Amino acid sequence: MNGATCSDHLNKFSCRCKAGFEGDTCDIDIIECHSSPCANEGTCLQGTNVYACGCQPRYYGSNCETGVPASEVKRVDIQLSLKSEQFTETLKDPNSEAHKQLKKRVIAALEIILDTKVKGGYKIVDVTFSEGSVVVKYVLEVMKDNKMEAEAVVSDGIQHDGGKFGGFKVDPDSVKAEGTRTTQCSLSLP
Repeated sequence: MNGATCSDHLNKFSCRCKAGFEGDTCDIDIIECHSSPCANEGTCLQGTNVYACGCQPRYYGSNCETGVPASEVKRVDIQLSLKSEQFTETLKDPNSEAHKQLKKRVIAALEIILDTKVKGGYKIVDVTFSEGSVVVKYVLEVMKDNKMEAEAVVSDGIQHDGGKFGGFKVDPDSVKAEGTRTTQCSLSLP
């Protein structure tokens, strides 16, 4: 079971479990989140044989173990219009399933672009939708000393992919980005 290697012995058997499973027949998925692996008030998200940490603003790393002082963070507000999506009123409600699913897809598309250029020195802190096809507004926190400007990364990523952004069709002229230096007073994020 679960990729285990089992051996039959006289009147008994034994199984060698793959990582993440335990029990006589390797039928128990070890819940990694029980050990609270996420530091700095990160949220543990359990999957099958894997976990991921959702980090608080200004923390990053696989276990949210690395903190960035406020003076080292730059806030970037970015807006773009998804031509391939239809706006509905439910997208305004962050608790609606439609909002959650579209937000998840947008974040996944952003991470593909950002991971190749920004290399983990960023955090997506807020994503909202408004009317006009679907206008995506999101806030990014980027380490100030990052070599590549996040504004340029997203804009270039969309321009070089023929106006595509993940599985979305984007109006390339709608991409707007504004970076601001983060101070202690400006850290009250939405």
